[in-house]
Amino acid sequence: MHGDFDITEPGQEVVISGPHRGDIRCRLLRIEREGSVFGNVIADEVRVAGRFDGTCYAKTFLASETARIHGAINAAVHGIKPGARVRVHLGPEFPEAFGGALSPAIEADLVRDIEASLVS
Repeated sequence: MHGDFDITEPGQEVVISGPHRGDIRCRLLRIEREGSVFGNVIADEVRVAGRFDGTCYAKTFLASETARIHGAINAAVHGIKPGARVRVHLGPEFPEAFGGALSPAIEADLVRDIEASLVS
């Protein structure tokens, strides 16, 4: 699967169970054991059991023991189970002043930064 997703409606969950190349913006992203994402992610919560290669901005980032992760993770909460294969840069947490939430202005800045990184 190729392309970008922007699914930010409450209660919506994006589940990746096969290969995906492209950016994802959503509330909850689950990458299943057989799934892989090559791209950038902005989400409230990301749960990885498969492969993730890219940059992630999330309130919560959780990796299971089967996860394979490469890139940059910027999250207020990180959870990585023993056994996960991880080569990442852990970035700054979201400021407490925002309650861990992405304000429209912050989200616009993050999207601009991600888009700029895709061009270079």
